[in-house]
Parts: sequence; structure tokens; C-alpha cells
Amino acid sequence: MDGEGGGDSVAPLSALVELSRRDASGELIAAREDFEAHVFLLGGKIAWATSSTAPNALTAYLIRTCKIEPALIQSVVEECRHSRKRFGETLLEWHVATHDQVRAALRAQIVEALGALGNMPGARAIFLPRRVDYSADLVFDLNELLGERGAQPDLRMLADRTLRAVADALPSAQWLQVLGPPGILATLAHAGGGTPPSFLPDLARLLFTHVADSICIRSIRGAILGQKVGDGTATLWCGLDARAKLGIASTILAASSSAPVRPEASPRPAADGWDTHPMPGLIASLAPLEHALGRTDELLAGFLFSSGVQRLASVERRIPGLSSLIPLARELEAVLALSLDSSLPPPATLAEAVLYERAALQLGQGPYWHFATVLPFPTPLTLWLVLDRSAPQGMGWALLTTMARQLQEHAA
Repeated sequence: MDGEGGGDSVAPLSALVELSRRDASGELIAAREDFEAHVFLLGGKIAWATSSTAPNALTAYLIRTCKIEPALIQSVVEECRHSRKRFGETLLEWHVATHDQVRAALRAQIVEALGALGNMPGARAIFLPRRVDYSADLVFDLNELLGERGAQPDLRMLADRTLRAVADALPSAQWLQVLGPPGILATLAHAGGGTPPSFLPDLARLLFTHVADSICIRSIRGAILGQKVGDGTATLWCGLDARAKLGIASTILAASSSAPVRPEASPRPAADGWDTHPMPGLIASLAPLEHALGRTDELLAGFLFSSGVQRLASVERRIPGLSSLIPLARELEAVLALSLDSSLPPPATLAEAVLYERAALQLGQGPYWHFATVLPFPTPLTLWLVLDRSAPQGMGWALLTTMARQLQEHAA
């Protein structure tokens, strides 16, 4: 969580859980264009919270439940404005409400604000550490407020709210699931839309192992999209049919998980050419890759791998560290071997992958997009393209399809 003055893409409720664990004191601010919330912590306890969606929950509780006259409440509010005293403490000093009533009203206000905080995907969080002055007997344990014990139920509540927000924004989703370190946190599935495949935890581990933030596997049967959530302790997954718009779905998932919709772009590659690493018998096959690098600045490299991830040939720009990405290819090949439909037997080969008959893959990792599929040569080969992250996702899919087809034509 960023410190004073810093913004963070961590989901605000997840950030609040972490601040509470650290016994932090200060103010957490969460905001997006149509929403604002403030939560004050004292030694990890919640002392006060308010949101733009329910700014008057405390006074409404006092009037409705405690039967206190609105005029008297207004007098207390005005006194607090003049004296700068805390509202709850002034209620007690004036004998307007009992200690239990004040505590219950504060709790109602804070719970309302936390509920809004957990149901606002895309909000950004800023924490301002500072000394705060609140009565120690009018603060609350965060897990008590969330109605659960321990951190795991907090994550489940956040996961459920995230899924419902995504489901509202993405009605074409067949199913949605959030995975955390202990396993499944929440699942939503539409009738007849299938269920999440059993290999999702393996895909989640791929994201964590290679510090990636998003993944998409597609075939003629549909697509699976995965996205890290907030601070990266959980992953959000979505199943789509073949007619869904992947770009729109990816944007919705990124926004709902508090991930940046437009990742930070890497510096443009220097225009000093590229290096070609051919293999006898595959020299002609590299021509489409060389042609594409000469016409498309966003394309950084193209690789051909045999089964077992032995690099056979490549064309790559002279960018330091680009070759260090090669170990990722072994993981990508394993993912490509996964069947999107668990009711079908796993394919013996992925010969039709270029047309998404079985699977093609996209991975977002730092400044790079990775796109991969398997080519139906006599011995199947994996085609892997690396693009600058500033490139539109549609460009990557189009280049993958075009390059795969041209490579097959050159090899014929």
C-alpha cells in the first residue's frame, strides 16, 4: 500500500484489511469518478468511515432506531462544527444517547461505508498515515464489522461482490470465479453456461510464477480470461462463448479487479534492426516474421519452438533482456495443451490451433504481450510472438493468426 500522497491499484477493501493487520493509524481514501469513501484507523481498529453513497447512515440510525429528535441531532452536528469535537463523544457529553446507542450508530455508519467500499470495482486507494484522535472505546475490529472471523471470510465477501459487479457489466460471461491462496473464494455460473475447468489453479500459478497479470486462452469453443485482482493475492476468471468480444471483456475484468486498464508501456525499441537465428530447413519460414518486424514497431520478437521447448529459430529486436523470456515458453506450451472443454478428451496434437480449433494463448507480463499457438507442421511447432504492451490486444491476435498461416504456406 502506498504511503502519504500515493495512489495504488490495490482493491480498497483488500488494502484496508492489510492496514488493519499492520495496526496502522491514519486515513484510507478510496475514489473513482462517481464514488468517494474515507476510513479512519486507530491502531488497526476502525474509528470512523463514510462514503458518498451513504453519508448520513449514522444520523438516520439515531433518528430511526433510537428515536432521537432530528432537531436535537442537528444541534449536536452544529456544536461539533464549532468545537471540532467528535460527534459520538458529543452525543455522550450531552446525554443525547447512551454509550451502547452511540456505538451501535457508529457501527451502522461504518458497516454501510465498508459495504460500499467493497462493491466499487475500479476505485483507487490512497493511505495517509497520521495520528488520529478517537476514543478507544468507540473503535471496532475490522473482522467484526465484516461479520466474519479472520481474513479469509473478508476475502470471500470481496470476491463475491467483485463477481456480481463483473456479472452485471459482462452479461455474456458463462461463468466467473475468484481464486485465492487457499482455493476457490467465489463462483457464479449461468444456467447452461458450463462450469469453471479444473485446471484454473494451474493457470493462476502461471500468473504468479512469471509475475504476469492477465491471460486468455481461446478456441472455437470459447475463451477463458484470467486477471490478477487488486494486490495480486487472488485471481479473477471468466468463461466466454466464441461470439464474445474479448477486448471488451478484458477491459471489464481489468477495471473490476482494480488493475490498470492501460498498462504502463515499455520504451519503444531502438530502430537498429533485429537479429535472425535460423535453422536449416526453416530459413524460408522466418521470412514472414522478418517482414512483420520491418512493418510493425510493436512486434518485438517471434520464436519457433519444438515440442519440449527447444528454440529452433527466432527473429528478435536488439532489446536487452528479451532472450531472458524464453524460459516462459515451457509454461506456455503446457498451457496450450489444456483442453477448454473438460468433457472432451485431450487432443493428441494441436494441429488446428491456428484457427483456434483447440487453443491459442495471450499473456500480459509487465511491458510485454505474449501470443502463442501450435503450428501443424509434420512435427508440431509452437509459434510465440512478443509485442510491446502498448499494442492493442487485437493486433496481437491478428498477427498471430496471420503469421501462423504464412509460416504454414512457406513450409508447404
